[in-house]
Amino acid sequence: MVVWGACSSGASTSPASPVEGVVVDVDSAGLDDVRGFTLLTDDGEEIVFVMGDLENATDFPPAHVGEHLASGVPIRVSFRAEEAHLVAFRIEDAGS
Repeated sequence: MVVWGACSSGASTSPASPVEGVVVDVDSAGLDDVRGFTLLTDDGEEIVFVMGDLENATDFPPAHVGEHLASGVPIRVSFRAEEAHLVAFRIEDAGS
């Protein structure tokens, strides 16, 4: 298992955006406060994201990530590297 993250040196240490996989962990303080999540790709890589301002939050509210954790249905995450984090800015059902 490889855990991807970003680094502040500007070196590329993360996969290209977007990525697809299943949600295996959600960092939240309740349904209305999802802070981040971990995605497991088909290649067995775990990618940790922090939740940014989603450009499609009306179609895919941050709380919906928790439903994908429970269901195991894959998602597609578009993200950007910001300092030491991979910041999700768009999440959608994989294959849509």
